[in-house]
Amino acid sequence: MASLSFPAAAARKSERVKRIVSVLLIDLMLTLVLAGLGRAEETTFRRVKLLDMKNKQTRATLIFSDNAKALIVRRSNRDFATIPYDRIDNISYEFTKKHRIKLGVISMLATPVVGVAVMFTKSTSHWLDIDYHDESMPKSVVLRMDKRESQAILDAVKKHTGKKAEFLGCRLCNMKN
Repeated sequence: MASLSFPAAAARKSERVKRIVSVLLIDLMLTLVLAGLGRAEETTFRRVKLLDMKNKQTRATLIFSDNAKALIVRRSNRDFATIPYDRIDNISYEFTKKHRIKLGVISMLATPVVGVAVMFTKSTSHWLDIDYHDESMPKSVVLRMDKRESQAILDAVKKHTGKKAEFLGCRLCNMKN
């Protein structure tokens, strides 16, 4: 009976270990994929403000829930509006640019040079208008988006609702303050 040499035995053992590791990795990947199939996604944005009837802005949270198939606007830990994706009629995006006149005047009282410089700068606000119908009644929700999240929110609108936000352009850009 011929005995196996040491390098040949080590090579066989190495091949067995590789097969076992590859089978375990494939099993782990399949488990993760199958676990992810049953789970719906929920995307949350916390840097939005809700515009009310008196043009007052309050902090809000915008949630795209695939479990509920709805867009949820939450204010003070209570749902302000739950809008099913299929009831959304139109989503539009626009931004506004305004000179910071009031802030410049206030700054001018402390330091005139800084105040004048502030008056020549512009602030930009990003707005999302969601038009939907609740039974037969048309409704609308207006949200001010944070500039750092505006593009991500527009991408989430397309991904979750399947509707592309209509770009309305810049409002107040050509108007004088």
